Amino acid sequence: MYHTDPLTFNSVLKDIPARKLPESILQNGENIIFDNGVIRTRYGVSDFGSESLNDNITGISLYKKLRKTDRFIVAFTNRDIYVYNPSKGIFNLKTRNYNTGRVTTSGSGNKTVTLTGGTWQGSWNQFNLYQISFDSATMENCINWYTVESITDTEHIKLVEEAPVITSSAYCLRLCYAGDSDDSWHTCYPYSNNSQDRIILATNGIDIIQQWDSTGYFKDFTAYPHRAKFVGFFGSVGWEHVVFANYFDTGSQTSFEQTMQWLDAGGDLAWSGNYAELLDSTDPITGIVPLAGRLMIYKSGSISIADINPVGGNAAAYFIQQNIVEFGTPAIRTVCNIGTYHIIFTGNDIRKFDGHNFDIISEGNTQFIVNNLNKEYQHRAFAFILPEQSLYCLFLPFKPSKYCNICLVYNYKTGSWSYWTMKDLNGNTLYPMSKGKYSRTYAPTWQSLILSPTGNLIINSNQIQSVYPISGIEIGMKVTGDNIPEESYITNITGSVISLNNNSTATVNGVNLKIGWTAAQMEQRWTDLIVDERYTRILLGDANGNLYNYSIDFNNDNNNSIDSGFTTKDYDLNRAGFDFRLLECTLALQLKDGFTPAVLDIRASIDFGRNWTSWNTVPLDGNQSYMEKKVNFNIVGKQARFEIRMSNPLVFESMTIGFNAQYKSMKFDN
Repeated sequence: MYHTDPLTFNSVLKDIPARKLPESILQNGENIIFDNGVIRTRYGVSDFGSESLNDNITGISLYKKLRKTDRFIVAFTNRDIYVYNPSKGIFNLKTRNYNTGRVTTSGSGNKTVTLTGGTWQGSWNQFNLYQISFDSATMENCINWYTVESITDTEHIKLVEEAPVITSSAYCLRLCYAGDSDDSWHTCYPYSNNSQDRIILATNGIDIIQQWDSTGYFKDFTAYPHRAKFVGFFGSVGWEHVVFANYFDTGSQTSFEQTMQWLDAGGDLAWSGNYAELLDSTDPITGIVPLAGRLMIYKSGSISIADINPVGGNAAAYFIQQNIVEFGTPAIRTVCNIGTYHIIFTGNDIRKFDGHNFDIISEGNTQFIVNNLNKEYQHRAFAFILPEQSLYCLFLPFKPSKYCNICLVYNYKTGSWSYWTMKDLNGNTLYPMSKGKYSRTYAPTWQSLILSPTGNLIINSNQIQSVYPISGIEIGMKVTGDNIPEESYITNITGSVISLNNNSTATVNGVNLKIGWTAAQMEQRWTDLIVDERYTRILLGDANGNLYNYSIDFNNDNNNSIDSGFTTKDYDLNRAGFDFRLLECTLALQLKDGFTPAVLDIRASIDFGRNWTSWNTVPLDGNQSYMEKKVNFNIVGKQARFEIRMSNPLVFESMTIGFNAQYKSMKFDN
């Protein structure tokens, strides 16, 4: 019997026939990661927040202020803006609203609402969009909402449906936004002199630019008079230019898709009409992403570069070189800054671009992308990076889906490719529409600083004996428990005996104690205990209003198994004039989490995937960090391919094929 050398794998190439692939390349790999010479299943996703937002989630933003403890997860939908409340695990409505004065509903049909003590602004002119509630003037306390058909004048609105008869009531008019699934939100975080900190600016390209400083609700950013498809900020803290691109002039009612504008530098966020036109083509600007101190201005079919003009002032802040390369991106959210270059989805392939040169990195997978991409909805594509694993993750809509349903994963250090799909709460395909970074910041709670040993009390004695476990207990800690007086603190520790400043009131063995930290042990300030996680969490928002958290914490998708696996090339094992008999396959595996359950199935085909053997389930010991498992076959052919299914936390190292290379078949080739 002959044996191959151990076969290891490092990438997937879809465009090359399986019989032509190099030995280390797979023809298919789903939900796997190539990691330092081994293959493992990707991490999982879990729902984030306790409830659905019931609308397309078209943007997610991590708004961080200058103090590292102040950070906010902001979720944008077609109609509303929410901010995550981590203490309750819910999203609070932060949509702009108006509640000045009091209202009365009409007695005839109850569809007219009259305002007293205020004035509804004439600029709020959307039809069948805004909603009003009479439950409270505070939006979070409102449950019953009624759709506003129109604001007829400064004191009256007309409802779509009938409302209850209300006399001089508080109210909340929720000024919903007018976007849809194609109007993704873009954000930036410039410094504001008024707030003395960073604020968030947000645009969906349809409504007035929105602003928020972490207090109250979002409101219109009136310093800039126009609408814009994209907003960004560039510069040092306190001296940034806020840049708008692909804008709509509200005065002339004209779109300027090839123009960028910017506010004056500095924290006053002042508008002086600064602009630059990029008329190298009629393509619209899709967005702007910085790279090594320069601005890459993306259109759908070209890239221009803006450099800082040190003597230009606010009016001529940038030198712009137009049309540096004749490719761009239809979806600015697919552009990721790796540090010295960008990774870009161009609509036809995936490239690296460093401001001068480019490389097509999707070769071997490009035709697969082009043949399956739903071009009509490619503008919904987006990407993110997982820097700890050096992964660029690109979500695309593959036919017939209108939403992103597959993730192409590229390791920008090793050049490997794989493909991911994810499952939603119901176990169906996850269709994400937006992404955001979530790096959890937390401090140890008082509960986490409380120890729970047991001990024996003696009446009228200040000693607690046989304290177990004793580890972590220090002088100065507070002790509570049955028959222990209040305000009892540890004054001495000898072995497993602790002494208190008070005497016990009874003799009892095995008392449950609570021993906690006090200021006597706190050598650090509380803020020094704040910990930033050392790995990246990604939030994904879908078309149903659900958010999901992708991170190392999860081994499944919302308690659904991750369907991971791969298919090898066709191995030509026969000798000239002979067929071969496939006899066995030896798998080298790791199971690093000890007894954690895992699964591995394998099957083989000797006719280019037309027919397969039955699945063989490989028994895993579960108590070894390394194992070799042999699977027996007995089939005859000329070339063999294998398909393997696996689950977390199993790690695949290599495969060795055993065969009889000189088996004589009685079949004749035509």
